[in-house]
Formats: sequence, structure tokens, C-alpha cells
Amino acid sequence: MMEKYWFFVALVCSLLNGVFIYTNQIFKLAGPLFMVFRGVGQFLALLPFVMFFSPIENVAFYLLCFAQGCLIAFNDYRLFRSSKAFGAEVTSSLQPLAIGLIFVLWLVVHPADLKAMLQQPLHLALIMLCLCGITFSILKMKKAKSSAQAMRYLLPCLCLMSINDVINKEAMIHGAEHLVSAIYFYCLITAFVSGSANFILYLKKHKLNELKAPHYKFRAPVIVLLVTLCMISKNYAMFLAPNPAYVSAIIFLYPLWIVLGNMLYRHCGGKIACAGVRLSTVSVLLTSVIGLILLR
Repeated sequence: MMEKYWFFVALVCSLLNGVFIYTNQIFKLAGPLFMVFRGVGQFLALLPFVMFFSPIENVAFYLLCFAQGCLIAFNDYRLFRSSKAFGAEVTSSLQPLAIGLIFVLWLVVHPADLKAMLQQPLHLALIMLCLCGITFSILKMKKAKSSAQAMRYLLPCLCLMSINDVINKEAMIHGAEHLVSAIYFYCLITAFVSGSANFILYLKKHKLNELKAPHYKFRAPVIVLLVTLCMISKNYAMFLAPNPAYVSAIIFLYPLWIVLGNMLYRHCGGKIACAGVRLSTVSVLLTSVIGLILLR
């Protein structure tokens, strides 16, 4: 019954991602430090509650979570290197290209879903058109500017992002018997694995005392809270949605929320640089989103 509301949970996750990214723009946390808070910080915050959740009996669930943590750590490293080489804007602007890869990869891994979709070619074509519309609109909103070199470097990252989302949904399926526990242990394990790797890399170039700066006493808990809420809502949406690409497509709407938030802030008298967005781009985006929700 709840499956039909996957889009609502994904929208909540998208809004939380917008708040999260906007908050980090204010905090201006460096990439390595942010990854430490997101991993180690989240693990330490979740660990005290471990006794309140029933363990998942399916061993495959834990293997998927461990693999996911490793992939997240490696992808973090690649994205950080990309941000230093090509700029954070280029790196983030190309990430929506993973939507199509996620859609195809899920169908490859689940031939039964592919067979069912091929029996309705018009339905499949319309879904693909909606996903393309969302991807195109977000790229236009982000004003993506890239080079062939950046694209070649980021292609493995896009592939890994696709694998991450497929594993995310697979983990939720394997833990469906105790979904709340599955969401908790997924967050705990992936935070520990990715956080440990990122923490080791952080200590190679930074001192541990830097984490004790007074302003981090407020910023770290805020980041951890927002990351945890984003992950909880994303995991639940992944469980409900028939294809993980649908969830990713909705989550990638966060630039729209940031633009709308900036416009509202300016309307209320605030002074902030606010990039404009073409009405045609927003129209294509909203039409594609509504179409995806109705067609799914």
C-alpha cells in the first residue's frame, strides 16, 4: 500500500538534501573534514542505539552494507580529487547524469523487471523521456560546464554512484523483514566503513586537534543530524520505489529548492546572490517529475 507514496518520501529526502547542502555552504566545511563528520560522526551518534534494533538475519544484507561503505569511501576520494582538479561546481553539476545509468543498471540486474517493461514499450519510452527531461533540466539549472578531461575522470564516479544506489535498494530488499532495523544498520555500517577510510586519509594531512575547534561543537551535530535524516528518508524511498533511478531523479531536485529558498530570502529583504532560472526549464522539470510519478 505504501509503495505508491515512494515519491513523497523521495521529495522529503530531496528537501532535506537542499537544507543539508545549503547549511554546508554556510558552514564552509572543507571536503575531508565534511567526510569525517558524515562518516565517523554519524557512526558515533548512532552507535548508542544499537541495542534497540533487532539484528538482520540475512548475511547478504551485511555484505551489501560493507560493500556500499567501501564504494562510498572510494567515490568520496574520487569526487574530492575531481573538485580540486576541475572545481566543485563542475563535479556536482555532472552528477545527475547518473540517473540514466541507475535506471539501466537496475534493469540489467533484474531481468524480470526489464521483461515486464519491454512488454509495454510505450510506457518504457515515456519513463525514459521523463528521466531524460529531469536530467536535462537539472543540468540546465546547474549551468553545467565541463571538459572532456573532467568527463573522463568523473565517468567512473558516475558508474559508482549508479552501483551505490542499486546496492542501496538491494540492501533494503534483503532487510525488508525488519525494515526499521535494516535502515538503522545500513546507516551504521556504511558510516563506519566509509568514515574509517576517510578518517585515515584525513589524519595523513591534518592534526587530530583540528577537530576540537570550538565552532565544530555546533556544526558537527547539525551536519550529522541532517546526513542521518537524509539517509533514513532515502533508504525508505529506495525500499518503496520500483526502480532506484526514480528516487535519485527526485532527490536531484534539490537545486530547485535552493533557488526557491534564495528567491524567498531576497523577497523578504535579504541580500544574497540569486541565480535566475528560465521558466521553460522549470516547466520541463516539473512536467517530467509529474510524468514520472504518474507513469512509474
